[in-house]
Amino acid sequence: MFPQGVNIALGLSYMLCTLLQIVGFGTPAWVVSDYNGEIFDSCGLLFCVSCRNGSGCETKTYLQTYQEYNTADGGMWSYK
Repeated sequence: MFPQGVNIALGLSYMLCTLLQIVGFGTPAWVVSDYNGEIFDSCGLLFCVSCRNGSGCETKTYLQTYQEYNTADGGMWSYK
């Protein structure tokens, strides 16, 4: 359908985007939290990249994120 060079470029782009999503840079910033002024910029399959206002960014696994929110003010994940 496409010339071979275009197919190769599309394949490499697909592989790069897949890799970025796996390592945590695949999704846009949908979730914005006011918990400690934290903004979760991007979440992939393995972890989230979070940036705090006025400081740097760090990576967190889903378990770390869950534990932080679960211990904040009675647990944001618990139903009351």
